[in-house]
Amino acid sequence: MWGALAVLLWGLEGATPRTAFWRAWLWGLAAWGLALHWFVRVSLEFAAGPWAWRLTLALGVIAYHGLMLAIASAGAVWTSRRLAAAGWEPHGALAVSFIPWLAAGEGLYPQVYPACVAATQLNHLPAVQSLDLWGAGGLSLLVMVTNAGLYAAFRLPSAATRRRALAAAAAALLVNEGYGLVRLRAGAASAAG
Repeated sequence: MWGALAVLLWGLEGATPRTAFWRAWLWGLAAWGLALHWFVRVSLEFAAGPWAWRLTLALGVIAYHGLMLAIASAGAVWTSRRLAAAGWEPHGALAVSFIPWLAAGEGLYPQVYPACVAATQLNHLPAVQSLDLWGAGGLSLLVMVTNAGLYAAFRLPSAATRRRALAAAAAALLVNEGYGLVRLRAGAASAAG
């Protein structure tokens, strides 16, 4: 997930809010389809009703979850277009606009299976150690900022600005990773001692 949203941002370039909505919904359908693959099997096996109803239920939940990303992306494109009209560089405006829209969507959108961007890091122990500092929202925000920085590092017109964006994204990622490694070592040392 540390780069997947950057790819989505690239796909939103030059889009209208309506086009961004549909592109992001397709992206969200794929992402949630992968994340909830187990739900399709569980629905087909254990839900009541005919097979077609059970499949529709499962796919409907996946489509509903994908809507959050579609709404956030449309909002980000809408905001970035206004910032660009006010003189901002368009790629930078999109990167900056995406973060609060996705954070708000993740925090406010009612989900059937509550999950956040931070949950994508559960299998990587160093990344999740910072949960004790700022919770799941903070780790999600870190992933979002890193993705926006990666996107900006490849799309901004100035080489110096691209380097600064890449350095900021790398620094955020490395600081979090370093903190996680220190916490894991401290935990192992206290368990051994």
